[in-house]
Amino acid sequence: MINHKILLDRPYNHNDFVGFVKEFLPGFTYDEASISLGDGSLFESARILGNAMDGELAAIEIVLRPESQGRRIAITKEAFKILRDHATANALIVFTDGTDNWRLSLLTTTLKLDDKGRVVTESSNPRRYSFVLGAHAKTRTPYESLIKKGSVSDIKQLQERFSVEVVNKQFYESIADLFTKLVGGERSKTKKYPGLLKINGMVNQSVEHQEFAVRLIGRIIFSWFLKEKKSDAGVPIVPNDLLSLSAVTKNEDYYHSILEPLFFELLNKRVEHRHESLREEPFSTVPYLNGGLFSPQHGDFYNQNSFNGAGTPGLTHIPNEWFKELFEVLEQYNFTVDENTSYDVDLSIDPEMLGRIFENLLAEINPETGESARKSTGSFYTPREIVDYMVDSSLLEFLKNKTEINEGKLKTLISWGTEDDEELTVNEKEKVVSALANLTILDPACGSGAFPIGILQKVVYVLQQVDEKAELWLDNQLRLIPSPEFRRHLEEKHRSENYDYIRKLGVIRESIFGVDIQTIATEIAKLRCFLTLIIDEEVSDDKPNRGVHALPNLDFKFVTANSLIGLPDSTQTSKVNLFEDSSHIDKLKGIRDRYFGADADERNRLRDEFRVLQMDMLRNRISTSGATSDLYNTLSDWDPFKHDKTDWFDSEWMFGVDSFDLVIANPPYVQIQKFKGQHVQKVLESQKYETYSRTGDIYCLFYEMGIKSTKFDSGLLCYITSNKWLRSNYGKALRGFMAKLNPLTLIDLGSGVFESAVVDTNILVLQNTHNQHNTATTTIKSVADLNSGEYNNVGLDSEEPWIMSTQQEGAIKSKIDSGGKRLKQLDITINKGLMTGYNDAFYFDKATRDKLIAEDPASDELIYKNFRGREINGYYTKPTDDSYVLVTSNYIDIDNYPAVKKHLLQFETKLKARAQFIRGDHDWFTVDNCPSESNLEKYRYPKIIYPNMTQNILFTVDESGSFSNDKTFTLVSNDLDIYYLAGLLNSSTIRYYLKLSLPKLGDKGYEVRKVFFENTPIAIGTPDQKQAIEKLVREIIAAKTADPQVDTSAEESKIDHLVYALYSLTPEEIAIVEGSK
Repeated sequence: MINHKILLDRPYNHNDFVGFVKEFLPGFTYDEASISLGDGSLFESARILGNAMDGELAAIEIVLRPESQGRRIAITKEAFKILRDHATANALIVFTDGTDNWRLSLLTTTLKLDDKGRVVTESSNPRRYSFVLGAHAKTRTPYESLIKKGSVSDIKQLQERFSVEVVNKQFYESIADLFTKLVGGERSKTKKYPGLLKINGMVNQSVEHQEFAVRLIGRIIFSWFLKEKKSDAGVPIVPNDLLSLSAVTKNEDYYHSILEPLFFELLNKRVEHRHESLREEPFSTVPYLNGGLFSPQHGDFYNQNSFNGAGTPGLTHIPNEWFKELFEVLEQYNFTVDENTSYDVDLSIDPEMLGRIFENLLAEINPETGESARKSTGSFYTPREIVDYMVDSSLLEFLKNKTEINEGKLKTLISWGTEDDEELTVNEKEKVVSALANLTILDPACGSGAFPIGILQKVVYVLQQVDEKAELWLDNQLRLIPSPEFRRHLEEKHRSENYDYIRKLGVIRESIFGVDIQTIATEIAKLRCFLTLIIDEEVSDDKPNRGVHALPNLDFKFVTANSLIGLPDSTQTSKVNLFEDSSHIDKLKGIRDRYFGADADERNRLRDEFRVLQMDMLRNRISTSGATSDLYNTLSDWDPFKHDKTDWFDSEWMFGVDSFDLVIANPPYVQIQKFKGQHVQKVLESQKYETYSRTGDIYCLFYEMGIKSTKFDSGLLCYITSNKWLRSNYGKALRGFMAKLNPLTLIDLGSGVFESAVVDTNILVLQNTHNQHNTATTTIKSVADLNSGEYNNVGLDSEEPWIMSTQQEGAIKSKIDSGGKRLKQLDITINKGLMTGYNDAFYFDKATRDKLIAEDPASDELIYKNFRGREINGYYTKPTDDSYVLVTSNYIDIDNYPAVKKHLLQFETKLKARAQFIRGDHDWFTVDNCPSESNLEKYRYPKIIYPNMTQNILFTVDESGSFSNDKTFTLVSNDLDIYYLAGLLNSSTIRYYLKLSLPKLGDKGYEVRKVFFENTPIAIGTPDQKQAIEKLVREIIAAKTADPQVDTSAEESKIDHLVYALYSLTPEEIAIVEGSK
């Protein structure tokens, strides 16, 4: 093979690339043809080089015009247009502009055809994945993916080679390993580290050390991104002399001599305010960025050395070797300041990685608590595809409400990579700009800012299309900004045609608000906002501060607080009194408005003004009412300029916004019962949430808090959460709450959305208005299907379980529902199988059983055959000969069974430690937590046994008196014959019903818990009907008893048809049920 590694490391060469493609794509046919380009194209030229994989893949070469610089999305849209014009769904495309670096991209999409089989302008799931190659690129990853692994045989394999997840995973694993080396701990069974970070001379794995390490890594990577932003002369914002492997080698104490000054003296201070030693190169080339994020805080343990301007050794210590390892990793990857989208992905490290690193590092085990921050806060990083879908869905509904523009036009406007022949009118464009200028969004669990950044990206994209030169947008912004200096800054940016900077700054200033309970989360969210602004800065070496305008202050944009807890004593009257203090409230708003764009000096003045205003409001309260309250005391204590967490949240006080157009989030999933007995549980109860349930989950409370934070009649909520609330008993209050509102869209996603969490999820778009009884619902198995699901409109308007079904399914289910009594209305008993609390003592094999009986034949009185959930078959299950259970209770004298007692004494300590052991009530040797004789006796009755979780919903009849474990339920009937019940429950009709009604577990499983199952409708039938079914069931059981492998499908089919008649199903409905098997 030719040495194609050279191809990756050099400027683009046509002949070398064709040679590579011929080897990389077996069956490649070289057939060059020029591609015609329209007026205004960003491409200088384009040509097809040939095709491979039986025509499924085209190879294309595109030369870019100079004006394409920085217009990544526009380039991608034009490339996809070429694919549509040539009826090509997949292409390997070279993008070159004649400079040293070039891109190799894989473009994939699903083309849509019209009735005549022609490709239309719309396509679904367009995706572009790109490697940056060339003389100044880091090519380790593309070498491993494209060269080292050899040729590819199909599209799927090619997509795997262009996987961004592989890049992200490799990078994160390296960073995570270095995190553990720094703080100490166990990365895997073979990797245990003592820790390198010393704070005040101590090495430990405390939260203090961990948060310091996360903050340090975040700041380093943020600064590494700044190296990618350069002036026309190629001088980066942060030079290599300060941030590189060679810089570490040249400085004996790198952290104190270089990093601390970089963070706290250079990025945080203007040149004239810096120590003299930091005013010369290479320090002088670092511009002041502001933003407050690099202001040293208590957790930084920083103290400047007045002699040389560096950090003071001793407070913290990090050896140079750790930095060398970290920088060796960073220097292996390409970094891009431009945020990826799900539509256009650079296979490089982009700013989203800051979020991934943060969210995943916080999942590291905290040795002090034995619990990870992720587990305790229930937070999981939201995949980019999910973020994009939720942002698009929310903005579509928002713009529909505000502009009344045709939905089809708006969908085209919002979606990446789609085009429409019918453009928006001038009036419609003005409506869109006006609506977006007034948009307010809140993420009450913002994490590292995935949703705020997603909103920012999409709003900017929409504005690029409707207001190309940002003229309308600028007019809107100037009307909202009180500071003359800040207005001049925007006008200057507009004159220099820096339109995206103006757009982004406006969206951040007016639209985006975030809350999180973790301080580091809000810090990282701010970092990502800063990076997205820096992308569009113009670095000029001959201008003051290198032409970089100080970043905004985001203390009133992202706050660290508990979103679920309101102000103390926040009765409506108290809040009305507070916000009727119009003079002070207006001053407070003025401080917020000016603070956003304030420089360091003004920022300090405004902080002082804010604190004085707080005290004035408190004194005013005392003078008018003669007393204060918890409400006023709490408000006067709040300091938005510190990094401490606040135990309460109030959007009007903290943000100056009473209600929002959109609340969007991936709220945490934590069961409320985990807080049992803790202060937090009492506080949550005190908030009087309608959706509160002690057995529920806090995401239910986030739903209620979120919708109550939106504007009435138009406000929208868009969440991704666990889908348990749709059918669970604890979700009843939430469903009742939702039923009074207007659910617009509900998507059941199943499991596998979150790489780090096996949890079934749903996406809900909800409007804060009266229920229109017309919710678009769908169930999809893959995130890739988000934009192509088939929706069914149903009315979700009660507290009963919300079922995702088609209209046909819904109609059949309703008919079955009305065809009988609920199981819980019959004289039946459903019990969970034996829950011993310590299985090793009570479950054993045949050898142990025989041994106990040999020692004492009386032992046989307490030993029974046992059914396990995974063994259950339909109608009849033969107990295995190797699973037995020892059934003891308070109603026996254990001394009469010496062999059993001797066996149990081995486990006495463990058995006494069981939660169900209550001295004087339940003896330590009892098998179950409720071993009453009547309960145990039910196991000896003829009964139905079924698994609690299963892929195949099956019910077996047991007359042997066997027991079953806690992975099963047993059903005893005093009403209907057990054989008749078994016939109905195993029938195709009831199985079809249960699959629509039971909670899903993954793609194929079902949870047959009592609370769900007991609502199953049981048709009573005539005596003749019941007798016919009972007879067939007995025949099946007799046949299977003689031969468990016997084919009884003929008898089962007869039962099916008898049951169809019981529920009055039509031939068409029967065909649907049969087709679902």
